[in-house]
Amino acid sequence: MNDQTPSNQNAVSGRSSRVRTILAALLLILFFPYESPAPISGFFPGLSKLLERADAVVVAEIIEKSDKNYLGGGDDFKIRIRKVLKGEAEEGRTYSAYLRDLGFYITKTNRCRSLFPEGLRRGATGVFFLKKNDRAEPKTEFISENCEGDAFSINPNADLKKLSGLRSREAVELLLKNSSAYYGERFPEYNAAITNMLASP
Repeated sequence: MNDQTPSNQNAVSGRSSRVRTILAALLLILFFPYESPAPISGFFPGLSKLLERADAVVVAEIIEKSDKNYLGGGDDFKIRIRKVLKGEAEEGRTYSAYLRDLGFYITKTNRCRSLFPEGLRRGATGVFFLKKNDRAEPKTEFISENCEGDAFSINPNADLKKLSGLRSREAVELLLKNSSAYYGERFPEYNAAITNMLASP
């Protein structure tokens, strides 16, 4: 025997219908996020692995930021290549790139919030580990490796001529050491992250 009156049944049916609609909307957001090209990032894999995976490793200056503010913290940038350390990119040319400032875990409990101590902003110079972009969104030529250490700030006045003739790993290590000397005293967490990168396989 059913105790529920028709009005009670309608109320229960209406509530369960709303719950199903909300759950369906949440699933859509979860599996098909709007403008969220890379919400998940990886831990630092080691310098050798990072170099191996990258299609291009470059020293570049950020000349423009789009302020699209994607879900997940990234943005579209225009970067001007100052030096190519690996891959197919032209020095002096400007490219579009999707970049995120991911920070760096020095230990499980100690984290450097940013490898760009003065911000991932217009005028900042850094080393970027990039992949060719074959995604529909974002519409950029390159995307970052999307892991810790895939971009780090360097001294904007670093002498890039010293990198000539060096292999890509040697060039990156030299820039890491130069960055440590330039930023280390002012930003000790950045310095610790750089030390970890240098010590990695």
